[in-house]
Amino acid sequence: KVEENKMIKVGDTVKVISSTKFNGEYVTFYPIETICEVVEVDSRTNAIGVVPIEAKNFRCLPYYYKESELEKGSLEWIVSE
Repeated sequence: KVEENKMIKVGDTVKVISSTKFNGEYVTFYPIETICEVVEVDSRTNAIGVVPIEAKNFRCLPYYYKESELEKGSLEWIVSE
């Protein structure tokens, strides 16, 4: 069975699922459960730069997480009845 490629790439939608280590301490740049878009992937340091999807149009600088601190997914529109 071939496993689906789960690597996170620029443009993916992800959810923050844990704090990240920064300057030797664990910090929460965005609250856990924040839905973000990946804007940069640094393969040299394995850092993934993300911005919240609602702030995407404000050109804010990304915060960086490791892949294990993010959950890849997608949003789906469900019509209310």
